[in-house]
Amino acid sequence: MTARRTLSALLFSVLFVPCAHAAGISLRWDNCFGDAGAINKNFACNTNNGVNILAESFVLAAAVNNIAIVDSDIEITTASATLPAWWELFNAGTCRENSLAAASPVSAQAVACLDWAGGQGGTASVNIASYTIGAFGPSTASLRTYAAVLSSNLANLSAGQEYGAITLRINHTKTLGFGIVPACAGCSTPACIYLRRVRLFDNVSPTPVVTLTAAANGTDSNTATWQGGTGVPALPGGACSGAVPVRNSTWGSVKALYR
Repeated sequence: MTARRTLSALLFSVLFVPCAHAAGISLRWDNCFGDAGAINKNFACNTNNGVNILAESFVLAAAVNNIAIVDSDIEITTASATLPAWWELFNAGTCRENSLAAASPVSAQAVACLDWAGGQGGTASVNIASYTIGAFGPSTASLRTYAAVLSSNLANLSAGQEYGAITLRINHTKTLGFGIVPACAGCSTPACIYLRRVRLFDNVSPTPVVTLTAAANGTDSNTATWQGGTGVPALPGGACSGAVPVRNSTWGSVKALYR
């Protein structure tokens, strides 16, 4: 076999053999990581209509049974002195209260990413537990979510499979002002969103069966950016230190693997 044929065979195997996920967590726009979710979301801030989707997902190193609750912790940091009003998404009395909602673990279009609740997402309790402005400094916020199933629908989860943990929906309400209703400033401000932790609980113990903190698909797979994320201050532990680079595979980079 010639060197050219050897390279072609290796390239074919790289492109068409299913990828085995490492254990950990991921955060992406629009879809789960395995369903080609985007690391960055740019928005022209020119409409009050529409919704942006953030998909949290996880991969286990070993199978676990009888999972009843999956919760998560997210941290947000923005390139501004204080958290922009546009990111006051949830709490009563803030500029964009009710602009953040939790939804079923995966979208109807998901293929690689499975509903951790075994298809019970429509009947699971999916909630936002808290949204704390200024959690790690004046330009930050923290978010806690959880999804739970009934005791009759406990989930048995496999190792190596990407599961949707929860989906967040961020709408565009009050991006523009009309009449006496003012806009909430800061839509164009870059931000970084970091999925710090996902925990799985069974229906017996108050302590988690599994706690996941590492990125499942590379060092930045548990981080997503808004408007490029440029200039954001780092969160505690170093996450979100400036913009997260978007990396694309090229023919040249694939060839370099075999030199």
